[in-house]
Amino acid sequence: MLNHEKALCYADLGVKTCIEAGILDGLSLLYFRKGIAKYHLKREIYKDSLIKAMHLFEIFRQEKLKEMVIKN
Repeated sequence: MLNHEKALCYADLGVKTCIEAGILDGLSLLYFRKGIAKYHLKREIYKDSLIKAMHLFEIFRQEKLKEMVIKN
């Protein structure tokens, strides 16, 4: 399994765990990582995860994180 496949798998597990536990403020970074993994795996739907991440950064008022990931 490639590193990006592992990253995608763990991001999916993290999203599921956060939702089940009700710890939602970590979702933004998990969706961002999921989108980057999909991009490197050349999956066309990677933008969906990145858009979700950007919206979650705004919802949870994580402006510094949002700026940081945009720069990177």
